[in-house]
Amino acid sequence: MALVEPQVAANWRMARERRQAGRRGALPALLGSICLLVASCSADRPAGSGGDGAGPATDGGSAEITLAAALRGQHYVLAAGRLIPTTELELATVAAAAELRPWTVQSRVVASRAVDGATYLAVNGWGFVRIGDLQADQGEGGPFEYFYAPELFSQRTLTHLFEWDGELAGHVYVNHLLAERAVADEIAERGNLVRLSGGELRSVASPHKAVGPAWQSVSVAQVAPNEAMLEWKLEDRRGIHFQYTQLTLGQGDAREVAVSRDLFLRGYRFRGVSDPDVPAPLRGLASDIIAAGRSGGVQPSAYHFLLRDATAAASRLRYQPDGATQLHTVPVVAGGGGYLALLEEGGVLNATPPLPTVLHLPPLPGGLRYVDLHVVVQADGAEWLLAVWEQARFYRVGAAGITLLPLDGGLPSPAIGRG
Repeated sequence: MALVEPQVAANWRMARERRQAGRRGALPALLGSICLLVASCSADRPAGSGGDGAGPATDGGSAEITLAAALRGQHYVLAAGRLIPTTELELATVAAAAELRPWTVQSRVVASRAVDGATYLAVNGWGFVRIGDLQADQGEGGPFEYFYAPELFSQRTLTHLFEWDGELAGHVYVNHLLAERAVADEIAERGNLVRLSGGELRSVASPHKAVGPAWQSVSVAQVAPNEAMLEWKLEDRRGIHFQYTQLTLGQGDAREVAVSRDLFLRGYRFRGVSDPDVPAPLRGLASDIIAAGRSGGVQPSAYHFLLRDATAAASRLRYQPDGATQLHTVPVVAGGGGYLALLEEGGVLNATPPLPTVLHLPPLPGGLRYVDLHVVVQADGAEWLLAVWEQARFYRVGAAGITLLPLDGGLPSPAIGRG
């Protein structure tokens, strides 16, 4: 269940890149497969039983699906930590000159969180970015306000954002395996949290880290905006050791208690895709994507649907059939009462009934691809889709950035809400 979490994300990325060549011929057909298969999904659902391999429910499926032209949006590339507006043509030049670094230390957008009416981004290696009014005239810095302290984030990996008593906090750790160089003990033993308070960043050690500074909190299962299960790792001459805790960021100090590994794993909140508590449109979305994948005639695949919400913790749906040889992680966001799922090769499935639509994000030059989705909610309630993209090469990343699109202007009106 931790295949996509920090401790083993490198292995997942390696496996993904090895599979990429074999999928390139099949994946462009995925959008077409969805169009052809959705009509028959209700009669041809993937079979399964139990929580781990449960097939999608038969309700919530789509009767038909439509295709839309590429959406219009604004690309931003990370350059020295700043998000700079750019074009597809300019991105090709940037990508050609980009330095490839391990994903654990490269500048890239890794998370978002809504705190006190504002949306923040986590930028690996730098810190936090607050997104301002996206419709106002932009000054020299654009719609972004930066809260950076490279001395707190350099050589460390930023993974999650939390709300801590009305303030923002981020989780960081040191990945020794993929470090560019040996990490000094002084850096590795710093606090595993960075809190933004009064416009200033400060390092904070959770109680477990304060007692054992050599331990690294390598995996995080976030269960609420201010709460998470942590997996701790320590390497010494006696071997590799693991411990598990539950961290709560309440008023004042952080609280942390020891938990079992089973309780930590439950923190990932996996549900079968046919779970009756899963909203029908979300079940239908999962059904459509799984059915389209099965149409390619390839080996059975497992699917993890990662549902992101800027105001809550992520939840996960799982489809894991017997004999599955591949894992597909599908980012899903809830926006305006509907659901949007990021398909490989840059497609977005808008699962809002009655006419789910395959949308196409603004094109990226070769070698760059979209990897994640977030929704930005503005002070006036307007919603924007934020798509994260990267130039991935095996376990390394080159150019990285985001693309912003207004949900109420760039997507068909059914995606805005169903009342």
